[in-house]
Amino acid sequence: TPALLEKSTKKNRTTPTHDFFGLCQTLAECEARLSTAYDDARARMLLRALDFCKEQMARRKAERRLRTFDDLLDGLEKALASPSTGPGLVQTLRSRYGAALIDEFQDTDSQQYSIFRHIFGDHDAPVFLVGDPKQAIYAFRGADVFAYLRARDDARSRATLPVNWRSDRSVVRGVNALFASVDNPFVIDRIPFVEAEAHHDDRASTFREQAGLPPVRAWFLERAEPSRPLPKEATEQRIAAATAQEIARLLASDATLPGPDGRSESVAGHHITVLVRRHKQGRAMKNALAELGIPAVEGARASVFATDEATELERILIAVVAASDDRRVRAALATEILGFDATALATLETDERAWDQQTDAFRALGDIWQAQGFGTMFRQFLREREIPKRLLGREETASHCGREQLLSWFASRRRLADEENTPEEHLLRLESDEQLVQIDTLHGSKGLQYPIVFVPFTWYAHEPREKPLSVAYHEPDAGDGRPSLDVGSPRREERERMAEREELAEDVRLLYVALTRAQYHCTFAWGAAKHAEKTALAWLLAGGGVQDPCALDLKGATDDFLRE
Repeated sequence: TPALLEKSTKKNRTTPTHDFFGLCQTLAECEARLSTAYDDARARMLLRALDFCKEQMARRKAERRLRTFDDLLDGLEKALASPSTGPGLVQTLRSRYGAALIDEFQDTDSQQYSIFRHIFGDHDAPVFLVGDPKQAIYAFRGADVFAYLRARDDARSRATLPVNWRSDRSVVRGVNALFASVDNPFVIDRIPFVEAEAHHDDRASTFREQAGLPPVRAWFLERAEPSRPLPKEATEQRIAAATAQEIARLLASDATLPGPDGRSESVAGHHITVLVRRHKQGRAMKNALAELGIPAVEGARASVFATDEATELERILIAVVAASDDRRVRAALATEILGFDATALATLETDERAWDQQTDAFRALGDIWQAQGFGTMFRQFLREREIPKRLLGREETASHCGREQLLSWFASRRRLADEENTPEEHLLRLESDEQLVQIDTLHGSKGLQYPIVFVPFTWYAHEPREKPLSVAYHEPDAGDGRPSLDVGSPRREERERMAEREELAEDVRLLYVALTRAQYHCTFAWGAAKHAEKTALAWLLAGGGVQDPCALDLKGATDDFLRE
C-alpha cells in the first residue's frame, strides 16, 4: 500500500508510485471492513444461539416434566422478585427460619446470594455467611468468588479465624513465607493474605529430624540446557519417580510420627498423601510407586467412568447394538469381562457355527434392550454369560431411555472421565486399606488433612487453549464483579486477559489449598517446564508473575524462599 511504501522508504530515496499500490490499499480496506462485518455477524449469531438454547431447554424440560436444581433457583428468584408473590414468600421464609447459617459461602454464586439477600438483607434475623475466599476453587461448578466478595462488602460486621488448628507451627510459617513474599499473592486485590497463627507447636519435630526433612520443602528440577524449558512428559515421569523414591525412603526409615493416642508410631503408607491436578498424573504416581513395590490408592475419588471395567462395558454395549459388525463383536469378546482367551478367539475365527452363535447372542440381547429396556437386557447378559457378581456393582435400570441415547450418554461420560474435575456422584468408592499411600486430587483434598503431603506437579501448566468463541469474565466496571460474556466486541482482547487473570487467581487458590493440607510436612516441586510461567507457583516465586521461565533465575527465587 502507498502508506507502507512511504514508511519503508529509506532516507533520501524516492517512494515508488503506481495505480496498483492504490488498488492494494483499497483491497486492504475492504478486507478490514469484511473482517469486522464477519465478527459482528458471528457475535449476533452466537447471541441468537444462546437465546434459542435457553428457550429450547425450557420447552423440552417442560415437555418431559423435568426440573433441575437450577430450575428451582430460577423459580425461587422469580417468585421473590414478583410483586404478587414476593412479599408473602419473604414473610413466610423469615417466620420459618429465625436464623440462617450458610457454610462454604465462597462456593456460592450471584443468583444464590441474590436470593439470600432478598430474604434476609434488610431483616434483623441473625445471618452468618461462613467462607474463605482463599479456598474458592469450584468455578467449574458455577461457584463465583466475586459473589462472596459482594456479600462480604454488604455484611454489617466481619469476624475472622486466624488460627490454624491443622498444621505444626513451622509448617504454617513455611506456607506464610511463600504467600507473604508477594504484594498481591491471590492476584485479586480484594482477597488479602493474612498470615495464619498456629495452634499447635512443632509436634513432629522429632519426625522431621529423624527423616531429614524441613517443615516445607521445594524441590528444584534442574535443566540439561539452561536456555530450553523442561519437556513436560519426561518431567512428569521424572518427578513421579523421584516422589516414589522419597516415599520409599520414608517408609524404610526409623522415623516416627505422633499417634492419635499420644504415642509415637512408625511412618506407614496411610500417613502419606500425594496430591495431583489431573487423573493422568495420579496414574503416573501409582505406577511409579508400584515399580518400587509400594501399594497406593489411586482414584479413591476417581470417576467410575475412567475404570477399565467401564471401557470394557462400553465395548460390550456397542457390540449389542451393532451385532452385525464383526469387528465390534471381536472387541467385546476380547474383554476380561467375557473371559475369552487368545485360543478361544482364534477358534471362533475358524468355526463359523460358533461365531454365528456369538453374534446371534449379541443380536438377541439387542432385541431385548429394544423391547424391554436396558435393565432386563443387562440382567439377561449377566445370567447368560455367568458374569461374576463382583462385577455387577450397583444395578440401575434405564428403560425410559432408548438404546442409542443411553449408549451415547455412557460414551460421553467415558470421554469426560479424564477431565480434572469429577462430579461427586461419579466418584468410585474403594475399600480402604489404612496401609496404602493415598493419591488424591487437589480439588478432592479441600477440607481434609494429611500428616505428610507431596504436591509434585506444581510446575505443570496446561497447554494454551484454542481461541474460544466467547470469553467469560467478571466486569470490573460494574463495580460488583458481575459475571459477563463477550461473544465479540472491540474489547475482546482486553477481556481475554481478564479471563486469564481470573484463571490464574483460581490456580493460586488451588495451590493454597494443596499446601495447607499438611500437618507435619509438605514437599512441592518447581522447574522451568514449558508454559511454567503461567503457573500459580511462578506467580509467587517470581514475585508477582514471570514472562519466560527460562529467562528468570527461578532457582534463585526458590533458594530465597528456602532460606526464609
